[in-house]
Amino acid sequence: MAERIQQEPRLMGLIDTARYLGISKQTLYKLVAAEQIPAFKTAGSRVWKFDKQDLDAWIEKQKQQGRAA
Repeated sequence: MAERIQQEPRLMGLIDTARYLGISKQTLYKLVAAEQIPAFKTAGSRVWKFDKQDLDAWIEKQKQQGRAA
C-alpha cells in the first residue's frame, strides 16, 4: 500500500503566519497595512492569506537587507 505524503499547506492564514514568523498578530497586521509583507485576499474574501513561498523569499530579503545595514 502506498503511503500518503502529507504536505504543509502553501497558503496560511493570519494566525499560522504570525506563528511561522515568530511575531504577534498585531505586528503582522501592521506589516500588512504598511504593505511591507506579501499578502493577499482572494476574490470576495475579507481574510488575509499568505503564500509560504513568498514569505520565505521575503525572509531572505530581510536577512540580506539586515546584512547591508
